[in-house]
Amino acid sequence: MRAPIFVLANTSAKKVTVIITVLGITLAGCASMRTKKVIKTEDLLTKAGFQMRLADIPEKLAHLKTLPQRKIVRHQRNGNFRYVYADTTSCKCLYIGDRDAYQSYQSLLLEKVVADHQHVSTEPYGNVPMDWELWTDFTPVWD
Repeated sequence: MRAPIFVLANTSAKKVTVIITVLGITLAGCASMRTKKVIKTEDLLTKAGFQMRLADIPEKLAHLKTLPQRKIVRHQRNGNFRYVYADTTSCKCLYIGDRDAYQSYQSLLLEKVVADHQHVSTEPYGNVPMDWELWTDFTPVWD
């Protein structure tokens, strides 16, 4: 009787090990994609004219943690609006921009979205030719 229990226990342990491994790989992949997205956002902020300030003392880091993370938020200072982007995980920094920098960021972001869309929509589908003969009831506007 002990042998089947040992085999069952051993099989269960293998299943748990496989599940934990798969979860670990999945979470690592998600974290990597999130990091790449953050880096792209921070690159756009820099190109748009946002200034990066490191949280180089404990007080700055503590304050940085109270701000919404990885979101551009508008704050008012001395009657002027400033836009801030806090990141406590990647760079432990705060990006600060004025209205012009924020508008430039929006323009750069729109350009990137359009460029990404055009890249995907105009990319050929591998080496598979389009068989127009199958689509006999299709009359293209260019004919």
